[in-house]
Amino acid sequence: MAKDTFFIQSGSLYLIQGDNFKPSSSISFSFEDPISELDTSSGAFASGSVNAGVTQSHITTRFFPEVSASAVIEIDPNDPTSFYMSGSSPSASFYMSSSGRMGFGTTDPLADFDIRTNEFQIQKQGARQGIKVNREGNIESFNAETSAASTGSEFILSYTRGGASQVTSDVLVTLLGVDPNEIIREGGAAAFFSGLPRQDQDKILFALENPEEFGLEPGLISNITAGDVLGSVRWVAKSGSEGSTDLRSVGEAANITAVVNASSRFGTSADLLFKVADRAALEGASSDLSFEEAAPKTALRLDGDFNHQMTGSLVMVGNLTASGNISTSGNIIANQLTVGGGVFTSASLASGGSGGGDNLGDHTATQNLNLNSQNIIGVKHITASGDISSSGFVIGRTGSFTKVIINSDLSGASEPPFLISIPDTNGQNQKLQVNHQGVLRFGALNTLPTAVTGGLVYSSSAFYMGLP
Repeated sequence: MAKDTFFIQSGSLYLIQGDNFKPSSSISFSFEDPISELDTSSGAFASGSVNAGVTQSHITTRFFPEVSASAVIEIDPNDPTSFYMSGSSPSASFYMSSSGRMGFGTTDPLADFDIRTNEFQIQKQGARQGIKVNREGNIESFNAETSAASTGSEFILSYTRGGASQVTSDVLVTLLGVDPNEIIREGGAAAFFSGLPRQDQDKILFALENPEEFGLEPGLISNITAGDVLGSVRWVAKSGSEGSTDLRSVGEAANITAVVNASSRFGTSADLLFKVADRAALEGASSDLSFEEAAPKTALRLDGDFNHQMTGSLVMVGNLTASGNISTSGNIIANQLTVGGGVFTSASLASGGSGGGDNLGDHTATQNLNLNSQNIIGVKHITASGDISSSGFVIGRTGSFTKVIINSDLSGASEPPFLISIPDTNGQNQKLQVNHQGVLRFGALNTLPTAVTGGLVYSSSAFYMGLP
């Protein structure tokens, strides 16, 4: 029947599975020993005793439990102040160094907690959800549960305004059951908290973040305020050519940061900042850069007010489509501009005038021109092969028409459909009009003008006609 063996040798504990440990196989020879008693006065074995002839067994082959053992618990023989636990494989080992460091899979931990393994994972019980460091050394968040299809795998950066500054006397009384007077004698909540064992401090800080679980009133921790950084994803390089690099300035190449812009009991809004280090400042530097010069600068801000900002140029390979307005304080540069079906080229726009204005003369419209209640100003000539119609006045100094048709339906209005106005000092400015009733009316003149053959004027309640 196979048995498991617990073996102690040189201060080490070995667990040996089954029949791997067989002491009888190590016995080399036996003989009848003539000595059987030890002379305590001389320290030598006495001979000729009544027990002479007892058979003695001598083991000449040493057993090595460290080779056959399934598990080992021992003091490190190379460092008696370090402790070692291992399974059948050294990769499945736990090491507690005298330096205060702990190692899994290594007896030489290089950090406070050093894990040496090809793949490492933390998984939720009963579900394939968790995080792992894969065989490539990259961190993965994994979620293989169909019930989580609406979220998938997530990486969450959580921030709370907690810490020792949020510890009050009420918190200490509730969690520790201490007398309030004792807190006062210690100099207040902050002083009392600083004198507690580290274990109690950690418990209190955890309880502040989860007040309902510990019987505390909610809202003990201060609300997040505008300007608080919720978290960042940072890319840091440790390849500085001179001296040590500041990982938050010189060594940081880029980051994505969420900064609070508003917060209330209903939720929190944040700006998302995409930052990159200034290449021009880096390449042009002849000495150490200041923190402001070396730190990444915001290239893109996704604003919580949805007024997003971009610093620098944007080069797009595809199309840019906007459902709202596009405005700029600089230039819009394009080979061709299409507006409402009309096409403007660089040549047509440039030839529109010395100032590079719109060239409507070379433009062929495919639909009506809507001026949106605005005026046309500074026009030299208007030529039309069809009708020119207006719902308002047609006003000009001169006009040349082959035929003028005035078709007016004023719908009861009193304004004249036809009017010639000459502002001067000679009587009425409205010299000739056809009123809304179809009556031809002459304006009264103060003095008679020079007579013109065929002319007709009105002055001083009388009509005057020019005759040959």
